[in-house]
Amino acid sequence: QSTKCDGTETCSRVNQKVFYHRINSPQSDDILTIQFKDNPGWRMDAFVSDCGKYLFVSARETCRQNLLFYSKLDTENTPIVGQLELTPIFDKFEADYIYVTNDGDKVTMRTNKNAPNFKVVCFDLNDPTEEKWTNVIEEHEKDVLSSCTCVNEDMLAVIYLRDVVNVLEIRKLKDGTLIQ
Repeated sequence: QSTKCDGTETCSRVNQKVFYHRINSPQSDDILTIQFKDNPGWRMDAFVSDCGKYLFVSARETCRQNLLFYSKLDTENTPIVGQLELTPIFDKFEADYIYVTNDGDKVTMRTNKNAPNFKVVCFDLNDPTEEKWTNVIEEHEKDVLSSCTCVNEDMLAVIYLRDVVNVLEIRKLKDGTLIQ
C-alpha cells in the first residue's frame, strides 16, 4: 500500500492496539492485550509501573486530556494469555493525568485537574476520587510544571517552565519539599 507523505495528508491512526511480546519468540506469537474497539480513534500509551505490578494505560481523543486505566500484572502466577482487564481510574476527558511513580497502591501523578499550571498529587488506586488526593507539589501561580520524574526512589526531578526557561528542581517524593 502506497501512502503519500508530503505533509498534505490528513489521515489519522486508528484502531491502536497493545500486544504482549515474549523475548526470543516470533512476532506471530504476540498476544493482543489492549484495544478500544468501541473507540477506534483513541490514541493510547501503555507503561509498566516502577514496581512492575501494574500496567497503566492512557487513552486520549486529542492532544490534551486523557483517560487513565490500570491492570494488575502478576505474570509469575497468571501468565498473560489474552486481553487484560482494565480498571478505570479517571473515566472522563477532563484533565491530563501523567503517571510519575507508585508505592504499592499509592500512585503519584502530575495533573492539570483544577490546576492549569499542573501539580503533583498522590492517591490510592482503591479510591482515586479527587477529594482523597494529597497534594505533593502545589500548582505554581505562574510557572508551568512541565515534567516530573521519580529519581533515586525517594526524590522527584521537577522541571518548571519559568519565563521561557526550563528550571530543574529536586524535591522529596514524600511531601514535595524542595531539596535543590
